[in-house]
Amino acid sequence: NRALYPRPQRRGFTALSIMSAELAAPSEPFVRFFTKKIYPKAITEKVVAQFTEIIKKSLHQFMNDMINDRLKSALAQETAATKDKEISGKAEPEPVVQEEPKIKTTEIEKEGFFIVKSILRNTIDPARIYYRDTQSYFNILLDDTIRKQICRLYLNAQKKYIGIFQDKKETKYEISTIDDIYGHTEALVAAATFYEKEKEHLNYIDK
Repeated sequence: NRALYPRPQRRGFTALSIMSAELAAPSEPFVRFFTKKIYPKAITEKVVAQFTEIIKKSLHQFMNDMINDRLKSALAQETAATKDKEISGKAEPEPVVQEEPKIKTTEIEKEGFFIVKSILRNTIDPARIYYRDTQSYFNILLDDTIRKQICRLYLNAQKKYIGIFQDKKETKYEISTIDDIYGHTEALVAAATFYEKEKEHLNYIDK
């Protein structure tokens, strides 16, 4: 139906140019698309504004991770090829087998990360919240330091858990879906602000 789907007026409008534009400045429909997946309430203009910067930074981090992975893979292949040339003529080189990465961040873990970020957005600057994935759990940190653990997500098994840190000790809670993370909002805010209060206390002692 041409009335519903008019032809683009500009030529050369490719998927790459669209994606580049969204990475530079996410449009409202683009932000709403991702926000619907992690935000259960009505998506108002205020919510869109709050999530726009979060999604923009997350996309940049995701793209940087992908580029780094590609560069590491290319470097590993080049190193392996150089070694094969050095031993050629001495022995038959064995085929290089690229091992699958042992740690692979899943989509559900990323969604969980965005939920925790959205919960803490009014308490902590979202730019200070990072994650580090491990084989056993998905770690969410303040200021990208292991000394400031906010919570751990255990989402890749049949039973799912969230482990929240209180006074630097982890307490695990079983969850049915990642939406259940919202039910632990108070504990997550307390975990994140604990380190801020600790910092203020230490500064007071120094004085």
